[in-house]
Parts: sequence; structure tokens; C-alpha cells
Amino acid sequence: MIQYECVCEKMSKKDMQHYVSQSYLRNFSPDQQAYQKHKENLEKKDRKRIRERMKIHYFEIEEYNFDFKKISSLASVNRFLLPTVDKLVQKIEDKLGLLREIINNRSEEFLYQDNNQDTLVEIANCLAGRSIVYRSHLIRFCRSQQGSLITKDGVTWADLLYTDVGPDLFQTMQFTRDNKIILPLMLRAFRLIIHEEGTNGTFLKGLEKKGIYENELIQSWTMSLPPIEPFLPKSLHPILLENKSETQFIAGDVCVVKTEYLADDLRTKIPVYHFPINEKYAILFLENAEFDSKIPRVIRDKWDIFKWNRVIYNNSVNYLFSKSRDALLLVTRLPKGIESTIKDLKRR
Repeated sequence: MIQYECVCEKMSKKDMQHYVSQSYLRNFSPDQQAYQKHKENLEKKDRKRIRERMKIHYFEIEEYNFDFKKISSLASVNRFLLPTVDKLVQKIEDKLGLLREIINNRSEEFLYQDNNQDTLVEIANCLAGRSIVYRSHLIRFCRSQQGSLITKDGVTWADLLYTDVGPDLFQTMQFTRDNKIILPLMLRAFRLIIHEEGTNGTFLKGLEKKGIYENELIQSWTMSLPPIEPFLPKSLHPILLENKSETQFIAGDVCVVKTEYLADDLRTKIPVYHFPINEKYAILFLENAEFDSKIPRVIRDKWDIFKWNRVIYNNSVNYLFSKSRDALLLVTRLPKGIESTIKDLKRR
């Protein structure tokens, strides 16, 4: 018997806001691992001093407020997804150690050893699919969509709406096509309103009225579902950016952002995915490998880092994160999204 639990109905607003992978954020506080290894041999004052260094600053976008906390207090990895799916995703997040190896090796060649290229894309897709940004998009989408069922004569006989389980369905389908997981969600994700009959309920309730029950349906019905469409295709070409400027890369509740890079000698922009992995390093995924030579690997100008950080800021929903408070102060001096406003004004 499959047990289904609607996680979204039990989740508080605070849980949603703090939905960031702890293992990912740990890269922005490298003292964490050293502390765990040596804390038993440290004196109390040394423990306190190192714990202060481990704290990561965050910026609340809606509240426009700066603060800092330990990573564990801002991180949660078991929120939106069903327990069964969460186990699948945890196997991917267990590979996040690859990011730490890249940071320690400081070598772009390491990106292409032992299928690391595919693993990096897999990690990036996992973080994108679990992010609060994607979840917020799904919630808005489901709340705004309404369909109609129409007869051959063009008469509307029923309305079709998404329930609160709609976001669960779409998010889960980023990680699995298992019928036993997807079907229970589909039965609860849509609400059918038949006005003449006075019917207003999920597909599951409608089937139960006809004597068809969930367990029987799951055992007998198979669906032909389309393949998973990842956020980032496996064909991407990763390169390693090293930040040697006086400011730092930041992270946000969006972990991987699609944007464009304009080289000095090109008329058109290069489509890229920006994936900061700690305060000094970022992975840049190119859609076209032939532009590899157009992008400098070492960045020394803080304003170039500022541009990358603004992309993270403009695409995040609730929080920005950084080891440095100064990096957050710099990137948030201008209102979110002001770049698009400036472009609109220039067109007039």
C-alpha cells in the first residue's frame, strides 16, 4: 500500500523561506568541516571564535534586512518533496562533495575527469528543482490556471482547477516518472467542478463515487509519461571562474541562474548558466563550447563580480547568502530588478 502525505498543507511559511540545501551552503563557510573535525580538542574560547567564522550572512529580500546565523539554522533539505522522492534526490545531493573537490583542486581540468561534467549538471538540476524559486513559480502557476472541459458541440460542462497538490505534482516530476509516485499526485492535483451535478472535488473523489479506489487503480493502471526535461541539458560545457577581486561571490535561494555574457569582441551575447559554488569559485555552463575562449577564467575587478551577484539577486525570491556582509551590502545597494527598468527607460 502506498501512503501519500500532502507535505505542502503542513508546511509553515518559515519552512518555505528557509528551504536551502545545507550541504550546498556549507561551501560558503569552509570552517565548518575543520570545526567538526577538531572541536573536541579546542578550548571553549577557540570554539566560540571558530563558530563566529562559520556563521553565514543572509539578506532578506522582502524585509531588506541583514543578519547572520549558523548554516544549520538556515538550511533544510526535507521540505517540499514526498519522502519517497526525497530519498531519490538525496542520492544526488550526496554528490555535492564534488564541489568541494573542485574548490580544493582549483583546476578546470578536474571538471572533465571521471564523468564529473555530467555529475555537475546533475547537481545543478537537483538544486534548481528543489529550490524555493521553482516552488514559488509552480505555486503561482497553479493558482493562476483554470481549464474547461467542452463537449463536441462547444458547450462547457465542467471547470478544471489545480489544488494545493499541483505544485507537488510538477516538482516531483522533475525527479521521477514512477507511476506509483506520480499517479497518487495526479489524482489529487486537479479539482473537477461539474455545475449541473453539483460536483466539486478531486479526480480521486470522483472515482471513489464510482466505486474505483486508489489502491486498485495504482496496481492496474500504467501511464506513458514524457521523459524528464531538466533545467540544464547534459550537453553543457562547464568552465571554472576564479574570483580574485576584493568582493565575493554570493549565493541565493536560486542556486543556478541562466543569463547572458557579452564578450568585448562579440556582437551577440553568450547564453550561460551561472552556478556559484563558494565565495571564490563559480561554475559557468556554456550552451556552446566554441565560446570557451571568449570568457576569462580569472576575475580581478569587483564590478565584474558585482554583475554576476546581481544576476543571483534579481532571480532570488527570499534570501541571499554570503560569507561576507560587505558583498551583500554592495550587491543590494540598488533595488532588485532595476536593470530591466533602466532598459525600458532607454527604449522610450
